[in-house]
Amino acid sequence: MDVPEGRLKYLDTGGNGEPVILLHAATGTGRSWDYQLPALTAAGFRVIAPWRRGTLESSTGAAPNNTLETRDLAALADGLGLDRFHLLGSASGAFVAIRFAVANETRVLSLTLANSLLGLNQPEFVRLLDVVLPQGFQALPSEFKELSGSYRIANPQGVQRWLDIEQGSLAAQLGQRPDAAAVMRAGVRGSGGPSYADLQALNLKVLLVYGDADLYAPPALARILAKQFRNVRLTIIGESGHASHWEQPDPFNSVVTAFLASTHQKQHVGRQAPGF
Repeated sequence: MDVPEGRLKYLDTGGNGEPVILLHAATGTGRSWDYQLPALTAAGFRVIAPWRRGTLESSTGAAPNNTLETRDLAALADGLGLDRFHLLGSASGAFVAIRFAVANETRVLSLTLANSLLGLNQPEFVRLLDVVLPQGFQALPSEFKELSGSYRIANPQGVQRWLDIEQGSLAAQLGQRPDAAAVMRAGVRGSGGPSYADLQALNLKVLLVYGDADLYAPPALARILAKQFRNVRLTIIGESGHASHWEQPDPFNSVVTAFLASTHQKQHVGRQAPGF
């Protein structure tokens, strides 16, 4: 689909169900949701999973940034005829999701944010990142930073699948730059991002899902974030790192589908799309 200064590849399951748009992490692509697509479809939802700007399979002229990606999301929803939709973002995908929700709350049915620092522009929170993410952290292998030790031991085939997907990701494309570590480190600090006040102003139902072994966003940070929302559920998934949807898909899918069902809206949310 055409978006400002580029084209995005996307998957769309089609159907009459309430739409759910999934925004993957910087180390992922639309294929990162392979475990979620069947579960959410079986639960009656129409699922849309774009390849974000900067991934190998989405051709974009302008470099990715959170502001432009927010416009990409709006263009995708408009192009699919979606008036309102559920929004789920993982890691840096949640940076885009939260910015979109703050600016376009009336279009969002519910907001799920997974394993993310949210790109907040809040000084006391940003200072905590220096405790969690020391110098040199971003230069470590992505599978070490994002997949828990338990998963790497127990599921080497899953690790390889994750790495295969990561090769076409935004992080892999940025990794070709000599200043990659500095760019990625700067990316987790929310220049121009939302503040605590922006989060507190949201009237949306919000689900936060984090892994107990997440090196980027450990449970203590997740609890700080949870306190900033009016109507929030926080779930910590055991034996998972920064990719809980990939490492522990069954508990992740169970929590998300239950949350989405609890926010069910009966009003018209968009035009029917052809089947995928």
